[in-house]
Amino acid sequence: MFRKTIVLLNLRSNILQQRHNSTDVGFIGIGNMGTRMATNMINKGLKLKVYDIDSAAARSVKGATVVNSPKEAAQDVKVVITMLPDSSVVRESVRGKDGIVEGNFTNSLKKMATDS
Repeated sequence: MFRKTIVLLNLRSNILQQRHNSTDVGFIGIGNMGTRMATNMINKGLKLKVYDIDSAAARSVKGATVVNSPKEAAQDVKVVITMLPDSSVVRESVRGKDGIVEGNFTNSLKKMATDS
C-alpha cells in the first residue's frame, strides 16, 4: 500500500508539472477508477484524450476528447495512463491492433491496474 501511494504521488507530481507545458494526457480505461481519475485531472486543468472499449464510458468524462483507439490516445501526448483490469488488457492496448506502439509513442506510459 505504501509503495503504491508513493507511485501515485510521484505520478501526480509529474503530470501536474507537465501541465505548465500544456501537455495533453492520453487516458485508456474509463471504468470506476478511471472515470474518477480522469475527471480529477480535467478539474486540475489538464487536457485529456480518453479511450475505452465502451465508447459510452469514454463519452461520460466531461471535458475530455474521446478518441477511437489507444493509438489515437497516445498521439501528440507526453504521458499515457492506462487504468485497465489486468496485464493482458494492458498488453493488448500497447501492442495490439491500433495499440499505443503503432503510433510510435516514445514518451511516458503509466500502467495502473487492480492486478499485481
